[in-house]
This record gives sequence, C-alpha cells and structure tokens, in this order.
Amino acid sequence: MPQFLLDTNTCIEILRGRRESIAGRVAEQPLSDLSICSIVWAELLVGAHLSKRGFDQEHARLAPFLNLVQFPFDQSAAEHYAQIRSHLQPLGQLIGERDLQIAAIARSRDLILVTHNTNEFNRVPGMRIEDWEKP
Repeated sequence: MPQFLLDTNTCIEILRGRRESIAGRVAEQPLSDLSICSIVWAELLVGAHLSKRGFDQEHARLAPFLNLVQFPFDQSAAEHYAQIRSHLQPLGQLIGERDLQIAAIARSRDLILVTHNTNEFNRVPGMRIEDWEKP
C-alpha cells in the first residue's frame, strides 16, 4: 500500500529535476510507496495540453507517473471532502477546490501528502504532510 501521495507541485519539481532534496527523497522510496490521485493527474494533463513543447512531448514526460498507483475521488474521499469543507468554511479558511479534493483523497486513505503548498494543507485537520522541497 502506498504511503505517500504526491501533489502536483511535487510532480512538477520531479519533472524539472532541479531540486536535489526531492530527487533524493524520491530515490529513497520504493516505487510502491509513491502514488498520485486523479486530481493531480488531471492537473498534469492540463499542463501538457498548455505546453509550448506540444501535448505529445509533454505527455511522454508524464509516463513515469502512470506507473504509480492512482487513487480516484471516490465515495470515501467525498465524505472526507464534506467533513473538511464543513470544518473550514465557517472559519473562513477554505482552501482551493482541487486542493480540497486532493486533501480528501489523502486523508481518506491515510496517506502522507508530499507538497510544497503547506500553508493551505496545514489548515486541514488530520492531514499528514511532508515538504520534500525543504533541504
């Protein structure tokens, strides 16, 4: 069972290959411990469609992520989504819609979310977060 869910910004940094801290952490993990979710995959595909290099070339660069377990936004995630949103909204601390969905998927599967966007995800109760961009 995967232990880590990679957020979109982490996947982009992996593709860019500029952060040794991320490359090192990825290299330390068995592939079976890494995953993405359907929301992250959708965001990566949007980037491929908008790329100046062209979709086919960018899509080919995304191929390694297809080897990871991909978690969908399912009924369990929907229930966590509702709990998270109903907690944050009255506090005036809502996070972005896609981030809310990613958080719900991670929390519903008890995964550690690997993200540099800690300011938003730290608002979510019960979230486990790691920032691999920090050395």
